[in-house]
Amino acid sequence: MVAASTIRVAPALAVIAVVRDFGLDPAPILTEAGWSPSLLNDPENIVPYAAVGRLFAVAAARTECDHFGLLFGLKAGPSVIGALGFASRHAPDVRSALQLLTEHFAHHDRGGVVTFAVEDMVTTLGYRILDPKVSGSGHITAGSLAIGFQLMKMLCGPSWRPLETSFAFHRPADVKPYHNLFGDSVRFDAGESVLSFASYW
Repeated sequence: MVAASTIRVAPALAVIAVVRDFGLDPAPILTEAGWSPSLLNDPENIVPYAAVGRLFAVAAARTECDHFGLLFGLKAGPSVIGALGFASRHAPDVRSALQLLTEHFAHHDRGGVVTFAVEDMVTTLGYRILDPKVSGSGHITAGSLAIGFQLMKMLCGPSWRPLETSFAFHRPADVKPYHNLFGDSVRFDAGESVLSFASYW
């Protein structure tokens, strides 16, 4: 049930870290988003998924940053997934790592799912929010793909690059931050949000 979707608090800690990078006091942002600061005391705390969405939306608005989600993803990295991220990085091979991530992602996040599909030539790794009406969904999705991008670099090495990065949200006014991270082939208004890469990886 979407209304009962939850997530670990860990991503919120990275949101606050990005807010501080902008030189802003996170306290008013937490208040506006309806958060108690005590929730941030333990990254393993569980909160409603919608609460994290509100925090993303308010933080992006107050920092006036249209690519806030990308900054979040770069700040958080795969470690934000907790023990699952650690286990994925130490799997015997890339396929096993991504299968592990896909199959056990609900231990971290019950408001979205990791998608993973292997074809002969192209494999996709993505993230889909179960309730697309959640506030801040575009920032969450962008951040999730940025985390996936970093995970693939860790698994495959620095030469790994996606063939294309697709986002299921509208094209932002400034696409340069997306190209700077993902490369030249970035698509918006797509059917799903995924990193597409050569299956030989």
